[in-house]
Amino acid sequence: MKERHELAILRNISIRNRLLLTFLLTSFVPLILISILSFKLYTKTMEEKISASAIQLLSLVNVNMITELEKYQYLCGSFCTNETIQDALLVDNMTSGEKNKVVRNIQELVRNQIIYPAQAKNITIYDQNGAIFYDLGFDGFYDADKEKILSDIGVQAPNDSWSYVKTYRRRNIITLGRRILDGYSDTKVLGYTVISIDEKLFSETVLTPVNLEEGSNILFMKPDGTVLSSWDRTVDLGITYQNQELINQLQKNYPKKSGSFTMKSEQDSQLITFSYNKNFNLYFVSIIPFSYINSETDTVVRQLIMVALPLLLFCTIITLIIYLSISKPISKMIAHCNQISSGNFKERIEDQHRDELSFLSVNFDNMVEKVEELLYEQKADEKKKRELEMQMLQYQINPHFLFNTLNSLRLVAAMNQDHVVSDGITALANLLKNVLVDKHEYITIREEIENLKNYFAIQGIRYAGNFQVSYEVEESLMSCAVPKLILQPLAENSITHGTTESGLIMDIKVRCVREEEHIRLEISDNGKGFDLASVNQKSIGGIGIPNVNDRIQLNFGNEYGLYITSEPGKGTVCSITLPKVQPTPEKPEGRLTLDQGKGGTGNVSDTIGG
Repeated sequence: MKERHELAILRNISIRNRLLLTFLLTSFVPLILISILSFKLYTKTMEEKISASAIQLLSLVNVNMITELEKYQYLCGSFCTNETIQDALLVDNMTSGEKNKVVRNIQELVRNQIIYPAQAKNITIYDQNGAIFYDLGFDGFYDADKEKILSDIGVQAPNDSWSYVKTYRRRNIITLGRRILDGYSDTKVLGYTVISIDEKLFSETVLTPVNLEEGSNILFMKPDGTVLSSWDRTVDLGITYQNQELINQLQKNYPKKSGSFTMKSEQDSQLITFSYNKNFNLYFVSIIPFSYINSETDTVVRQLIMVALPLLLFCTIITLIIYLSISKPISKMIAHCNQISSGNFKERIEDQHRDELSFLSVNFDNMVEKVEELLYEQKADEKKKRELEMQMLQYQINPHFLFNTLNSLRLVAAMNQDHVVSDGITALANLLKNVLVDKHEYITIREEIENLKNYFAIQGIRYAGNFQVSYEVEESLMSCAVPKLILQPLAENSITHGTTESGLIMDIKVRCVREEEHIRLEISDNGKGFDLASVNQKSIGGIGIPNVNDRIQLNFGNEYGLYITSEPGKGTVCSITLPKVQPTPEKPEGRLTLDQGKGGTGNVSDTIGG
């Protein structure tokens, strides 16, 4: 059976490397994968928990911010809804006296009726043309900043507008702006109220109490990315935040109330959480670097390493022990193989354990013992062979002496004109020559018929006048090959068991005919015959006839063989079925070879004499 390709590849790798590979695949690699997976899961869990915590923190900051900003919104609303201010802004050409009267009323309003927040640094009222109608006078803006603030108020209307500016005194100010509308019309703009809030309200009062790790930050910013305040004082205020990706993500999530996302950078990835205040249209954004999140996992990694190293050491020791339990017996067997290849069959492995390697070792020892016995027997056989060869050399002269003696007797019989004896001796000499000298197993049908004629000639001397022989052989079959001496036992059976004492001459007929791709050889007689039912066919003719059948089936298969039919008083028919085998010349000295396929015609593969 062909070995699978995967197994064949493994068999090209040494057992040591296979065990090492098994150790890596079953111990080291799974342990590393589990550690990495644990690290990933723990980091993800930490990220989710920190994200949830950051959102909760921003919600609390948002609540605090709402509490503070509502004071300023109330202050701003008090000015925008004051009827005195609205009436004054409706007058186009107000005299100085009338304007001063309105200003005194506003100051009285500020002193007596309005709760003035601590971080409100200035209150400015502009008319619809952008001219200052009222100002507390604590600090002021540059014209460009004023134009930007009034423009933002118009854009954000009807919502409040938030902007960042620097005053003349370089203070960081966040402005709250709102339109002043006519009390009888919701669309007519009379002017603008701008509350200047110190940025410290956010950075110190709201954000500073929040404890953040290094690299973290909380931003107070507008949806367009303008930073109004920052926990990290190194961040520039009043301009668009430097990380455009953060702004894009916020705008993508707008107007989602809260959420989180991951932002990657060259230095470190960051976890961004945000909380959106719809009433103020402002964002609180928390930035937490993953280095801080992952720092919490360092302890877990160290603990994993502390657990993994002993496990790896333990697995290594177990693998080494198992490796030695496998490699040592194999090395011992290899060493004994080398000794055996050098001719030393005395050593034994003698492994008394109970595993498969011990089983192989025991069988290996048994095999060595068997090989040693076979070698001993081979040496004994070689010695006996040499003795037989010597005897063959000694008796090689015997056949030649026999043939010379028979020729001498034939010449004497011929000189005495005893033709019967002369023909008998000639036939015997030819038959003995084919039997003793010609060692080939296969001969042609022509040669087999010649041997049969010689045999009948010899038996004709003994059974003179008791039988006569006729031949019916197709000439085209005379060159076909058959096993030698398969017809002689059948002829002997006809003569010995077929002749009668009545004095009648028995007819023996020898036939050779073609049947499709087979050959049928038949010897029939009209002798006394016998009852097949009362006779064991294997005992017919002694050992000669069963030997013929066994030789045919051994060479050509069980579908061929010898078949005997007989009937008392009518004679016996012995029929042999063989494949049609054509001999093909192969060697220049005239020898032929038989190349026989089972059940069909073929060529002679054993050499036969010509």
